[in-house]
Amino acid sequence: MKFKVGDKIKITKSYMHMGGNHVGAVGIVTEHRCYGGRFVGNKPTHYVVKFDCYKVPHIFMKWDLEDSCELVSD
Repeated sequence: MKFKVGDKIKITKSYMHMGGNHVGAVGIVTEHRCYGGRFVGNKPTHYVVKFDCYKVPHIFMKWDLEDSCELVSD
């Protein structure tokens, strides 16, 4: 996983599941989740992130978020 729990990340480019109006939003990774059963094993496939543009945390696929976000240095 590119981002750890507690990391601050920023959306730097839009992708299919998140419109271009969210570029620049900052969020905090709250947990990793594993979906996919026997095909994935125990490897996390999703991030749960609380972005400032949403009221509740959302689940994002690992590859989508890693491609469209960057780590924010404090």
